[in-house]
Amino acid sequence: MALGCNLDKVVLQNKNHGFEKSLAGWSTYIAPSMAADAIIKTVHSEGAKKGQHHLFMRLPANAKDNQSHFIHIGQYLDLKKQKRYRFSVDVKWANPENTLPSAIISIWAKGSDATYFGKDVWIDKGDGFKHFEFEFMPQENEKVFCYLSLLTHQEDYDATDIYVDEFKIEEMGLVFVEADPRPAYKNLLKNTTFDEGLKHWLTTSNNPHRVDHLNSYVLKEVGNPKLRFELPAASDSDYLNNTWAGVYQNLKLYAGNNYQLKVMIDRVVPDSTQYPTIVNIYAYKPKSDLSDSRWLGSVDYKFNKAEPHLYSKRLTPLETADYHIVLRIFGWGNNGNPFKLNIDNIKVERIE
Repeated sequence: MALGCNLDKVVLQNKNHGFEKSLAGWSTYIAPSMAADAIIKTVHSEGAKKGQHHLFMRLPANAKDNQSHFIHIGQYLDLKKQKRYRFSVDVKWANPENTLPSAIISIWAKGSDATYFGKDVWIDKGDGFKHFEFEFMPQENEKVFCYLSLLTHQEDYDATDIYVDEFKIEEMGLVFVEADPRPAYKNLLKNTTFDEGLKHWLTTSNNPHRVDHLNSYVLKEVGNPKLRFELPAASDSDYLNNTWAGVYQNLKLYAGNNYQLKVMIDRVVPDSTQYPTIVNIYAYKPKSDLSDSRWLGSVDYKFNKAEPHLYSKRLTPLETADYHIVLRIFGWGNNGNPFKLNIDNIKVERIE
């Protein structure tokens, strides 16, 4: 594994990282439906991680839909391609006595083309601040929204309260590049038209409610097999939030190289623009002894098209490692809406 950068002086990019100047420099959002109950404010406290203030955030118990019932805080920053940035934050859970004893926190950097870098983290103890960080490289010289958001999962019982401090985005230097010996513009994946069934692909699923009609299989049409995904309907918008099915293939990606991930998608149910659909398409590096887990790509691809179309996203890994090229359907974000879709002609190519 190669991991690193040509280290220059570390330069802080965002303002008021310790919230000592209240919310100056920060953009906040509270969904209108929760305006009376959600909270984003600074608090003077001797318990701050550093200094005299930290941030307090509350996602109320009535938040159910992660697509519309959310709060976040972040900053829009002008960042540069080929530079490596570190996103770091300290978080403390304020109400560990909740019925569901954990809080889910999203920490992400979102590029102007909706490419995401980051992760969702869980905290399950209130005995002090927990430190989280990840590193990323923008796709272009662009404005990047670096934010923290709370995700709901308390099932109407409790609010989710957290404290936030030392929220930093730092420039670490130039990105390290390791040569990829494979030719450019050649598909690096195997069996991408599924002529050999699911050979070279691994399957994954989670079905805690044991619902019927959650499927991923090869649809064998004469001369043109496709990967079929099927998500059933649910009467409650968040009932299938932890339900998924997918496939992935392992692929080595090299630090600092650019790769293009392409997928042909054909949603067959619904066959109109009745409602949007979210499907997960991304590269994922599992956690190792030397580095944390990483996501590359847009992760959640939301679309509302009734005809076949091409999904395409550039991937630029910061370290040389084996990644999972993931295709997955997930109940989260689909609000109980059923769908069936076909996937075909998947490619990952190194581009120059």
